Amino acid sequence: MRFKMNSQQFFTFIFTAAVIWGCSGGDSDSHVGETSLDDTESSTPDTGSVETDAHDSDTGTDSQSDADYTEGADVDPNIIYESDTQFTLEWKDDFAAFDAARWMRATHTFDENEATFTSNNVVFEDGFMKLLITAGEGTQKPYNAGELRTIDFFTYGRFETRAKFAAGSGLISSLFTFYDHWADAAMEENWNEIDIEFLGRDENSLQYNEIVWNDQNQRVTNEFHDTLDFQPSAEFHVYAIEWTPAGIGFYIDGELRHQSDTYAAQMVLPQRIMMNAWPTNQSGWAGDIDEAALPATAYYDWVKYYSYNDAK
Repeated sequence: MRFKMNSQQFFTFIFTAAVIWGCSGGDSDSHVGETSLDDTESSTPDTGSVETDAHDSDTGTDSQSDADYTEGADVDPNIIYESDTQFTLEWKDDFAAFDAARWMRATHTFDENEATFTSNNVVFEDGFMKLLITAGEGTQKPYNAGELRTIDFFTYGRFETRAKFAAGSGLISSLFTFYDHWADAAMEENWNEIDIEFLGRDENSLQYNEIVWNDQNQRVTNEFHDTLDFQPSAEFHVYAIEWTPAGIGFYIDGELRHQSDTYAAQMVLPQRIMMNAWPTNQSGWAGDIDEAALPATAYYDWVKYYSYNDAK
């Protein structure tokens, strides 16, 4: 949490501090100015190994520096998109606590995943939603991992998060949308998925995917690799997916990085907003799993959902 002051409060603070310093002979106390936050216990079970973030105690001011934007906690940069007139902000979740009316913690796995998703590995702490990848003693697979998904489905919109992804070869962390027909037997079997994925071994790139079924009900993927001038596992950045009838746009910090209409005609099914972090057994894709990188954490500061205006 940040304490912010306006300019008048700032100069008043400096003047008062100077008077106190002069009266005390210049003695300083390393605890002056510290705040005490209530250590409120959440309903999330203890994971036994929860990482903390070095910037949780950052105090900041109204003036937002580059360091605050890329590294600090609880920063919401005022990003302006060229497409803003097409979208309306419907909600923002700051992850102060788990909202059971909006989210579900996943408890499943799949063939490419060397972990089982568990509720213990989705942690709401220090103003973040943290997805943990840990050793998986006592589970059906050698690792545990975390996935969070919305209860609701969305058709078209902007899906945006501020995140710092998990580092390490063989580790995947993401923001994506997914047509989850397994959730309801009445839903048509099909595949729609839009991904922003960070492969931990590729320190300076992201992978963007559009995935649909072809006529034989086989997955087909339009894949794009984006080379970056920063490391997504070292800094916080804002990632966004814009999905409209015309196609998909992928953004970083408000900058359009890739746009595609390859599967626009097929990408029409309602999808959940999802985030996960997990180790893969596909070493040719993401590298061998780096045991030394575990436990690993992907940090999510907030998520925003914007509706697509023409769909209303």
